[in-house]
Amino acid sequence: MEAPRMRTIKEAMAWIMETDPNTSITPHALRRLIVSGEIPRVVVSNKYLVNLSCMKHDGLFALSRNAKPHSECRMPTVRNTI
Repeated sequence: MEAPRMRTIKEAMAWIMETDPNTSITPHALRRLIVSGEIPRVVVSNKYLVNLSCMKHDGLFALSRNAKPHSECRMPTVRNTI
């Protein structure tokens, strides 16, 4: 099992653009998907981190099929409660 490749929203968008230069996904749309929880994420302080391996494995198209995320990609939301 490889270590998770956790990235910020901006870095995830750069990866999407590199993978598919003609993508129709905008940074704002990606952010909404991540913040809403449709794409598995971890919240650290005020940053949302996504696992690029999960995005690659499940793909953004899985969202339209209402597919369940891969078992390794189901991550709990962690919030600081200080």
